[in-house]
Amino acid sequence: MKPKTDLPDNNRYFIQALSKGLLLLKHIAAAERPLSRTEIAEKLETNKATATRFCYTLVKLGYLQRMDNKLYDLTPNVLELGYSAICRTDWHKMTTYFLQELFRQLDETVSAAILVETDILYTIRIIKKKILDMDIQVGSRLPAHCTAMGKLLLAFAPPEKLRELLPKIDFTRMNEKTIGSLPRFKEELEAVRRMGYAISDEEVAVGNRSIGAPLLDEDGYAFAAISVATPSERYSVERLIKEMAPPLTECAQKISAAMKQVRQKTGMP
Repeated sequence: MKPKTDLPDNNRYFIQALSKGLLLLKHIAAAERPLSRTEIAEKLETNKATATRFCYTLVKLGYLQRMDNKLYDLTPNVLELGYSAICRTDWHKMTTYFLQELFRQLDETVSAAILVETDILYTIRIIKKKILDMDIQVGSRLPAHCTAMGKLLLAFAPPEKLRELLPKIDFTRMNEKTIGSLPRFKEELEAVRRMGYAISDEEVAVGNRSIGAPLLDEDGYAFAAISVATPSERYSVERLIKEMAPPLTECAQKISAAMKQVRQKTGMP
């Protein structure tokens, strides 16, 4: 989603420079690639000199890095801001506890993720052994349409949110197994709703299969999802469903029920 550029608040307490700096970070995050000083100036609707001052300040504070090609990119310090907030939420602490139990039970990599636009953002990851060439860790993002957790988060999203997000999905294939069209993906979402779990059959990378289950609120909408990832050479889809689906869905139901109790006791949304 394109960050808003206009900053209409004229209240004397509103700091325009601070808002511009935060907007700069949002623009680079939305671009998903490093930006040049000229691009940053255009996005902030300001001149290069002002853009340079913003970039210099954010580099000094550790939130931007200036690369050798004179492009600016985010640093991991930006992730720490959002991740710290996520870690303070009850669902994160509770999910971590139950996923640790699931990891001990299954002895396979387990994860949790939330939906960020058309991507999933990993918020918890307990790794048995690296089975992908890509380095997936807390803070990593992957396209939702090719991941088990992403399918769940969209399948069990509120209808209005799903209608908003589906046209934005870029169905670029990670490999030949990746779903590559909206009609086919809608069929997949229908199947996921019927099953109550989702499979990613080497759709992210050959050699990896995963199965996921949704964490549901009182309205039946997913606020997060959890998954188990396994090597394809050891787990066929049939074995994955037979051995992993029951304990995984049970774990998801426990987390959802526990969160419901917390919300009822605390009045939190």
